[in-house]
Amino acid sequence: MIEHATIGSITKESNFYSAPILDNLNFSNINQYDFRKGIDITEYVDIHLREYLQENNYNIFLSGGVDSENVANIFLTCGIRFTPVIVAYCHKGKALNDYDTNYAFKYCKQHGLTPKVINIDIIDFFNTGKCMEY
Repeated sequence: MIEHATIGSITKESNFYSAPILDNLNFSNINQYDFRKGIDITEYVDIHLREYLQENNYNIFLSGGVDSENVANIFLTCGIRFTPVIVAYCHKGKALNDYDTNYAFKYCKQHGLTPKVINIDIIDFFNTGKCMEY
């Protein structure tokens, strides 16, 4: 279990996320990227990683959330090939994450992308042990 140092009732970790992120970036390793230098992550990928990343076609799992959408936007901007993958969780014929998948499908349509769709019966996935394969 990870122990958290607390400041009142707020942990340092949760306090980090409530503060402006640029004020809290502090890398001890000088080889790590420092976002405070005025270069954005898309520019960093374009300058340092695009040539390496263009060697393959990657799968980006679009969850309908901001993180996966940002990664997809960076790849699109930099011209890096990828296949969007949308995982639909269901049980007894009912979609359990339809709000997220609808957003991911809309994103794909807006950007002319054809997603690969994986349907998982979530209860079966865990009860049969299929989850252990992943």
